[in-house]
Amino acid sequence: MINRRYLLLLAALVVVIALTVNTSGVSMVATDRDVNVKIAEDQNAYIGLETFDQSLTTGTHEDVELIIIHNRLGRELTEIDVTISGDKNVSPKLQDYPKSLGVGESGTVTATINCGGEAFDTQTWSVRITASGNDVMITLDRTVSVSCENSAENDSD
Repeated sequence: MINRRYLLLLAALVVVIALTVNTSGVSMVATDRDVNVKIAEDQNAYIGLETFDQSLTTGTHEDVELIIIHNRLGRELTEIDVTISGDKNVSPKLQDYPKSLGVGESGTVTATINCGGEAFDTQTWSVRITASGNDVMITLDRTVSVSCENSAENDSD
């Protein structure tokens, strides 16, 4: 009978120890993965940009093409945002741009540019395009240049 009593006490002790000891879990996992990133030129990129440097005469010019956006991503771009900022106080006024692009579609970014009454040296403006779709967001920064020539100078040529 003593052997049974010791066996029951031993079993009870094992149960008590098992209930009081915390179970362990994983709180952090670290892994190493190889990622290959290749930068493509705009003509081969998933979102290609074709920029146009402009030379304009004095005056106000509407619908001036600055950039064409090409969607080669393989999925729809449901939201596109474009901002233009420039040096001096001569930044163009953004006129129109595509708000979304389907697979394989292209859209043009146009602006109104006021060259004023006098010619100025070439102005360079920064253009930021943010495009997003299902589980993807891409931000691209480019520059476009515009020079304004005095229309009287062109008449004398």
